[in-house]
Order: sequence, then structure tokens, then C-alpha cells
Amino acid sequence: MKGLTVLTTEDNYTSQYFEHNSAQGKKFLKALVKSNNEDGWKASAVFSEGNTAVFVFKKTIKGELGQPDKTVSIVSDIGIVKPEFQNVKIDNCNGEKTEVYFAKVSKVEIEHSDIAALASLALQDADFKVSVSAGSHNTSKLGLTFYSVTARIWGKNGGFSVKIGSETICKNAARITHGDVYTA
Repeated sequence: MKGLTVLTTEDNYTSQYFEHNSAQGKKFLKALVKSNNEDGWKASAVFSEGNTAVFVFKKTIKGELGQPDKTVSIVSDIGIVKPEFQNVKIDNCNGEKTEVYFAKVSKVEIEHSDIAALASLALQDADFKVSVSAGSHNTSKLGLTFYSVTARIWGKNGGFSVKIGSETICKNAARITHGDVYTA
């Protein structure tokens, strides 16, 4: 994208960087919102070390007939935090304790129209995190845990949270449904 800081350029790959509050960063995010991501961008955040990661936006541009495709990668300063947790015992209705096993979160991938939601919330300086829940007593007894991407927006009277994308469900720390949160 024109005006963004170029990190690397190779034959079929370009990597750029933006700060979401800069003029070019806002322009890029507004374009994502306006197009409702019809351009095919994807955003991912990989947790390698620690509990924070940044979103990287990627798009593949189809090459002309006989020409290779080109990948554009835009690294942002939009951060996301994952929880650090241990397995816990949860009390259920009849006083029994059920041990709940939590999966290790390895990455987040957002795509389709959820990119527009991510961009819109980033323009409002939302705080992004991976939320984890053991659900109700019945679902925790079954060993189920639920993982989703949430954004918290702060205002004059406090704040509110919204969920982005689809939920990932794990049973005894093994993923059983595929959502936007990937587990190791």
C-alpha cells in the first residue's frame, strides 16, 4: 500500500509496516471497513514467546497468465493478548469439583467480513484479547472450554466488549471445532 513503511521487497513478496493511529494506518483500516474486506485480506497474530502478539495483514494478488502470484504482508502495531492460565478445578452444583484443562493458544486468524470489524474496532483504539471460558457447570463437567477473540472499547462511562469471528471449542485441551483461535 502506498505510503506505508516498506520492510522488505522480493520478487513475489512485499512486507510493509503501519501504526494504526498514523494517517496511512487509518487510511488502510478505513479502506478495509469500507470494502467489507472484498479484497481478500486476512489477519493473523502468532504467539511465539510471551502473551502478546501483533496482527499481520496478508493478501495474495493473482498474477497475470503465466506470472506468479504476489503476496503482500502488512505488519501492524495492533496488539492482542492471550491469557496465561493453568488447569483449574471448578465446583459444580452438587459440590463436586471438575478439573478443566485449558489448551495453549498459539495463534489467531481473522478473515472474511470479520476483518472489517477488526479494522473498525482498531480505529476506535480497542484493546484486543483472546477470551477463554469453561462455560457452565455442565459444559465444564464435559471438559469443554471456549476460546474467542474479543475487543474492549473504552468510553466516558466505562467500556464494553464485543466478540469478533467464530468461537473455537476444545475438549480436555484438544480442539474439537475450528474457530479463529488456534491451539497447540
